[in-house]
This record gives sequence, C-alpha cells and structure tokens, in this order.
Amino acid sequence: MSAEGPNEKLIALNQPPAQADNVMKGPVQSPERALKPEDPKLARERVAHMRILHNGTLTRALSVFVFVCVVVAFLTPDADAKTKRRRARKAAPTQVAVTGSQTPRPLKLRTASAIAIDNTSGEVLYSKNAEAIRPIASISKLLTAITLLDMNFDKERWITILPEDVRLSAKSPLRAGDSVRAYDLFLAALIGSDNRSSRALARSFGGSLPEFAEMMNQTAALYGLTNTCMVEPTGLDAQNQSCALDCAALVNRALMYDDIGVASRMKAHVFTVVNKKGRTVKRQYHNTNRLLALDRYHVLAGKTGYISASRHCLTTILENDLGRRITVVVLGSPGKATRFREALKIADYAFAQQ
Repeated sequence: MSAEGPNEKLIALNQPPAQADNVMKGPVQSPERALKPEDPKLARERVAHMRILHNGTLTRALSVFVFVCVVVAFLTPDADAKTKRRRARKAAPTQVAVTGSQTPRPLKLRTASAIAIDNTSGEVLYSKNAEAIRPIASISKLLTAITLLDMNFDKERWITILPEDVRLSAKSPLRAGDSVRAYDLFLAALIGSDNRSSRALARSFGGSLPEFAEMMNQTAALYGLTNTCMVEPTGLDAQNQSCALDCAALVNRALMYDDIGVASRMKAHVFTVVNKKGRTVKRQYHNTNRLLALDRYHVLAGKTGYISASRHCLTTILENDLGRRITVVVLGSPGKATRFREALKIADYAFAQQ
C-alpha cells in the first residue's frame, strides 16, 4: 500500500464538486456525455410535472391544516364565553342581595306556611300561606305563659306533678310525685317545651285544663289574635290552631314580658326538685331553639313546636348586628333541622331588603 503525499491530499480536497461526486458515486462520465445539453421540450415537461407534484402536495397539506383547525375550533370552547361564564360564577352572590327597589328573587321553601315582618316598619317582607289556619303544637305555650303572667301567678308556689300531668305527655325529666317551684315549671315549659310543666301550671292556676284553655282564648282575643283557638295548654292537641300571621303577633307580644324574653334566650336551665321519696335532686332542660347556638343573628324571643299534625314549627324574633329586627315564622316544615335552615333562609332574604 502506497502512502499518499501531502500534495496529493491537497489536490483531492480541491477537486470540483462534480468530480468529487464522481469519485464517490462510481465511474467518471465522459466529458461529452456530461456536457450534452438537455432537450428543451423534455426540460419544460419535467419542470411542469414537478410543479404539478409540488402544487398537489401543497394543496393536500393546506387541506389537512384547515381540517385540523376546524376540528380544534369545534372541540375547544369559546375562550371569551368561557371567561364570561367563569366571571359570572365568581360574581354570583351566595345569598339574596337586594338593594333599593330591586325585586328579590322568590324563595323556594318546603314549609307549608311562613312569614317575615320588619319589626320597625311592620312591613311584610315575605309571606307564604300566612293566613292559613293549621295546628301550631308547642307554640301554644307562648300563649300559656302570657296568660299566666297576666294573672300574676305565684312564682314561688311549689306544685306536685300528678299522674294526669304525665299521661301521654312525651318525654320529660319530671316524674309523678316531683315537687317543683312554679317558676321553674314556667321556665321548663318555655325552654324545654315540657308538657308536664304546662299541665301542672294550668290546672294549678286555672282550675282545670278546659278552664285554663278558655282563659287562653280570652287572652288571644284581647291581643287581636283572631285566627287563634286553644283547647289545652301544651299544644299536643291538633285543635290548638293558629296561622303564621298570628304567631308573629304572638311572639312579639311575648317579648314584652321580660320573663318570656329571658327564658327564650336561655340555652339551658338547671333547677331543684323534691322527688316523691323526699330527696332533693337536680333536673335540667336544654333550649329547643337551635338558632341560639349560631352567631349569625341574635335571638330575642322564640318558641318551637312539633306534633305529627303540625309538623315542625318555629316562631322567633331575630336581630342583626345593626340592631334591625325581623320576625320569622315557619309552620309545617318537613324536618326538625329544615325549619331552622328555612327560617335562616327567610331571615337572610328579609335582612337583605333595604
């Protein structure tokens, strides 16, 4: 094998491109064949053919591009519309907001009857079947309490719970034979909605339950509760009937009595009884109004109620942080917790109105 000298390498690197190609690709063409001119007609046909191929390829590529753009545009949501929807969701209020003369959106409630009244102006801010007469259950005890206070009952008198007070009276910490101070029975009836307490007070200060019921009806007539009728003091009887409008007036009348207002705001009450064995024991009641556990509004007065005929009921007076007061009544709510949720919904709706 012979070594290539430096000059030969330089010559090889400086060869013209055509010759270099010939060296790499194969035998060198003869100069005559390499320099022979191409037929003009064949050249034109070749150029035209290349143009057709080029244009066809470009057209197909452009068609594919347009097709892809159309598909993407169809599948992709409009950016402006999407942005508008997102902004609308962010701006949407979580509660009803009403200003000036703006008309509030209607509430969707499951309760049978309801009303909301501005305590300052007396304006009805919401109403649903407000004058429909229906059972009101233990809301009756507000009228029982007012009747007792109007007669100036002896709060320090000790009263013994009798078997007739216990019979069909629902669950209670009180037992037959327990001796209890009258004022503690009064608080038990309002805070714990205790039926035995209401019966013991009614028969002790009214002579009998029917006689006391007649006194309650006289009290209702005196304060303009024209759609209210009572047959006993507890509300266990479905014939104790009223309407949402009267219940609103009833709770506002009740708030005029400090004893009722204080009892309505007490979360619990512990008191002493002497049982039938002569032993002193403690009894306790918790307030049935769950709105007391919330910081949303201040509860000034209120009373719950339930029997199967009335379903779940509530009448209450709420105050916001600005000192504005709204009376809210819910009658015939389908659930124990539902009445409080819907009462708050009505309150939000009412307080939002200016």
